[in-house]
Amino acid sequence: MIETFRGIWRFAGEEQRNIRRSVIACFFNAVFHMFEIAAIYYTILALLGGKTGHATAWQALGLLAVSILGSAVTKYFSQLQQTHAGYFMAANKRVAIGQRMKSVPMGYFNDNSLGELTGVCTTVLDNVETVAPMVLVTMLGGMLNALVFTVMILIFDWRIGLIVVAATAVYLFITSAMEQKSAALAPHRQKSEAKLVEAVLEYIQGIAEVKSYSLTGAYARDLDRAIDENAAANIAMELRLQPLMLAQSAAAKLTDVAVTALSLVLYTSGRMALFDCVMMAVCSFLLTEGLEQAGTQSSLLRVVESCVDQAKAILDLKLTLEYLETHGVPVIGYGTEELPAFYTRKSGFKVDYRIDTPAELAKAFYVKQDMGLGGGMLVTNPIPEEYSMDHDAIYKVIDEAIAKAKELGIHGKETTPYLLDEIQKITGGDSLEANIRLVYNNARLASAIAVELSR
Repeated sequence: MIETFRGIWRFAGEEQRNIRRSVIACFFNAVFHMFEIAAIYYTILALLGGKTGHATAWQALGLLAVSILGSAVTKYFSQLQQTHAGYFMAANKRVAIGQRMKSVPMGYFNDNSLGELTGVCTTVLDNVETVAPMVLVTMLGGMLNALVFTVMILIFDWRIGLIVVAATAVYLFITSAMEQKSAALAPHRQKSEAKLVEAVLEYIQGIAEVKSYSLTGAYARDLDRAIDENAAANIAMELRLQPLMLAQSAAAKLTDVAVTALSLVLYTSGRMALFDCVMMAVCSFLLTEGLEQAGTQSSLLRVVESCVDQAKAILDLKLTLEYLETHGVPVIGYGTEELPAFYTRKSGFKVDYRIDTPAELAKAFYVKQDMGLGGGMLVTNPIPEEYSMDHDAIYKVIDEAIAKAKELGIHGKETTPYLLDEIQKITGGDSLEANIRLVYNNARLASAIAVELSR
């Protein structure tokens, strides 16, 4: 779940600022809700103490007024930031995809249909726009709310606190199971939605031919099939998740029952005051409300992640390699068949050719010239094995640094120095050492190739 949060957070880019503001507003919203408890606490305490005058009523009303006003303002601000973040998260990615499409290589649409691309830019990114910030804020806010109440109950009465901790653990276990189920089903659901958009576009674009040649049946069957597949994917997801959603609700309700029952037992046995008994029941209901608030969004978490993955797939490294191929630039791996990344020896992509010696590299360059092929060739030289960094770890750091650069408005020639400095700070200097060794390694290879070319 944490990795999913991080993936969506990195995808948000410069909108992380607005999501952060929304989460902070959500936290203060929970704080203002605490004034309701304070009002209840004060009222019950006054009634038990026989203080039933106007002063008590006005004080309780004042606390409620602060709670209502503060909750309304913070909720409005939180939703405003969510809306802003969602809109620009999707808009920025649509612009990035549009820019990428200006330079796609020949053959791109052999593997990627225009309908699928349209589906990503519409249905998929629409899900990101409307759901992603809401899921992040609601789940984080609900968990923060539940954590605050759990700590309060533990401090107030450890016996009831243990029940709450155990119930929360069970609830989170069910939520984790729901997330895993959703992870298996979400990609299929998203693909079926993109295919549905593709089928609708195909039908609309061919409407003239459909009418002219009476092809309504064939085109309609394809569209009906796409609709049926999408409906089946959504129904399958609901049916798989419904039992777990019922289990979540049952766990929350049983927690309320268990806390209330134990409070009554402690009260009737003289080990808890009536006032404390009532307050424990109230806090229990507010706690489970926060848990349910977070839990109801957990099934959507993987749906959002799947949407993010689909959108990112259009902006991957593969297109860069295809672009180089289109412009006649061969990518050569020095002593490797895999394209090396900046801080690691692996990227998951193959190079065009592997060459193992500087002499062979020089010969390949001269052969290219003799054949009248213009342009250069890209020689990729992997970092020495002993200085290579963990692939997953360094890419998380790079994504974090890029997001921070966007947030600070850093661009142009200032970007690379900033990123290198930020990455080395996050890695504690390890990336700087790797970078230095990479430069040394490239310098050695470049000088060796230069010697061979001069002969």
